[in-house]
This record gives sequence, structure tokens and C-alpha cells, in this order.
Amino acid sequence: MNRVITLGLLSVLAVGCDSLVTSPSRYTAVEVHAERRDGSPVGGVPLVLYTGLRIMGYDTTDAQGLARFTSVPEGPAYGVYAGEPAGYEFPERLLGGAPTNTVNGLNLYRDSTKVVRFRLLKVGPGTVTARVVDQSGTPLVGAEVELYRSDTVLWRARTAPDGRVIFFVVPFGQYGVRTLRPAEYRDLEEPAFVWQDGLVVEDGVTADGPLTLQRCSGTINLRVADPVRGGAPGVLAYLFVKAGLLDSARTASDGHVKFDTPMCGDFGVRILGSGDWRVAPGRGAEFADGLIINRGTTRDVALPVQYNSCRGAIRVTVVDRAGTAVPGATVTLYSASADMPVTAVVSSGVVTFGDLGCGPPERGVSITPPAGWSVATDVTKDHADALTVTSGGTLDVRFTLARP
Repeated sequence: MNRVITLGLLSVLAVGCDSLVTSPSRYTAVEVHAERRDGSPVGGVPLVLYTGLRIMGYDTTDAQGLARFTSVPEGPAYGVYAGEPAGYEFPERLLGGAPTNTVNGLNLYRDSTKVVRFRLLKVGPGTVTARVVDQSGTPLVGAEVELYRSDTVLWRARTAPDGRVIFFVVPFGQYGVRTLRPAEYRDLEEPAFVWQDGLVVEDGVTADGPLTLQRCSGTINLRVADPVRGGAPGVLAYLFVKAGLLDSARTASDGHVKFDTPMCGDFGVRILGSGDWRVAPGRGAEFADGLIINRGTTRDVALPVQYNSCRGAIRVTVVDRAGTAVPGATVTLYSASADMPVTAVVSSGVVTFGDLGCGPPERGVSITPPAGWSVATDVTKDHADALTVTSGGTLDVRFTLARP
């Protein structure tokens, strides 16, 4: 039950301060709600209604967190002060900032009710959860999460298959959670950790700290070209970092190849010469390095090659001991360089690999006999290597097969 205090009113009338006098026929009400952050009520909160230096009434919130000042004279500049019941604190005691236990500047009008709300924290242990996911929401398993307060790490745990960790019975207070960024999620000069601060732990409450890691990657577009013929197809290119090779691919028909980097950092690309394409040694020709990739970066790189205009051929003949052609054998042309292996089936006992670049690198051919045949090892081997093509020339290789 609240009571309205009008002490000092007579003295005000005596000095003629009419501006402070309110008509007794003009009354209003103030309704006060006290609650926690989740909206649950807080009873037992002591309240004071005042205007200026005059206390107008006292009350305490009930079990529903409600109190009501009635028959309050109409007027400006009212305020409500709330105290802390046992086991509760106002947020500023924990978090800092402006006081929230006082509401001022209430202008009260006849036949209306002004509603005031106070929010308090309940002192007691709670729970902190954290979930580590990537930018698509996919959980990261086995990530180490630290629970900290100020600059002190209190507990560590690793994420479960759903990306979560749970810290139980965390004392009342303000906390943070953080996780170390793996290399593939960290940009250059980016902090080592991703964190979530300002987690308020109060009695029986679970504070959630989501941690999202954004993958850090970029793209390197490499173009390999001859100054006369243009884009060079089939050139073997590598993506590398200081620690070693990361990826490899061959240039497309237009001489382009794209590498999507698995992380951010300092990268390089290298190309290998072949029978078709000559590569000069050194930076800017054989390789390009110092390619800095930040999150979302695209770097365009060009490296030159020279077409090998000297061409020749290798002709492979497959026969039996009597010199009769044996069809159906599979013959593979290979090279010690970046040339791709070429496989052909000998349909009439002879196959020719033409338009081959002259000179190094050396080439070789191998044979897989058709069913029912084997290589006559007393006459020939199943391969021939150290083959060098000359301009306009054709090298002949002969394999002899026998019935088992």
C-alpha cells in the first residue's frame, strides 16, 4: 500500500509560489514494473516517488514485479528511484555506464497512468555457450574456445560436432569467449582471435557467444602466352608458397589457368617448359612470386613462353616374331617434361605421333600388348626412352610380341 506525502505544501502556499501548487482535483498515477532481462518479474524492489526535493510516496514491487502509485497530483518533473533487493544488482554495477535505478523527467497529467520500468540482474551462477561456425553457418569441430574475464583465461574447451562448447556454473559477472583463427580463416595483419565480449552471466541464465570465422581466400589468374601465337595451351603451372607446392593445373586453350588460393598470404606461380613451349629461366619468365592475397583479392599474372617451331615425329611399329603386324596394342608416348602423356591403340600394327617439338626434353614410348600377347623380352623391351625428335625427322620404334 503506497502513501502520498504532501509535506511542505502549506509552507509553499505561504510564500506564494503558485507555480509549485497542484490542484487536489487533478490526480494521476505511476505504475512501476521491475523485471530481469528475460522479462521475469522482480519483487521486493523498494521505490520512491518524488518531485524536485519532495518525496511523494514509497512503495515496493510485489511478486509480479509491480507497484502502483495512485492519487498523485498532476505536475511536471516527477521521478522514481528504485533500490536493490537482496540478491539483485542494477546492470551498471557490473557493466558500468549511466545509472539506471532512477527515472526522471516524468510529466504527469490528469486521468492518465505513466509506466516506468526497471531492469535488474540476479546474482548467481549461469552458463556460457559458444558456437564456432564458418561464413556459411557450417560448424567447425575441434576448435579450441577460451572463456575469459578481463585479461584472464578461465577455462578452455573444444567444440563438439555441432560446433558448440558449454561452460557450466560460471559465476555472476561479465565474460567473453574467443577462438584462434586457423590459417585459412586469417587475413594478413588480422587479429589472431575472433571473440565475443560483453556476455552477462546471472543466476540461471545461459549467455550465448556466437563465433563466426570467415574463410580468407582469393584468386590468382595466370595467363601464359607466346608473343606471336598468343595463349599457350597445356602448359603445366604450379601454385606455391614458401613452404612448398599447393596446387597444379594446365592452361586452357586460351593460355589461362585460375588458382583459388586456400588461404590468404604470400603466393607464387611457376610454369614448366615442354616439347611445345620453351620457358626462359628466372623471375617474370619461369615464375612470379610476392603475390599478396587478402580476403577476396584477385591477382592477374602473365608469364611468357616461346613456341617450339621445330617439329618431328615418332613412329611405332608392333609385330610378331615373323614380322607380321599385331593390331590392338596400346602405346603411350610420355616425356620427362610437362608434356601430357598421349595414348593410342595400334589398329594396323603402326601408329605415328606427329607434330612433336624437337630437341629436349627426351621422350619415351611404352606398350601394353593386346590380350593373348606378351612382349618378346629376348628381342625388345616393353618401352623405349631417350628419344629426341629432330626437325622434319621421324624416329622409328619397334616392339616385338609373342604368344605365351
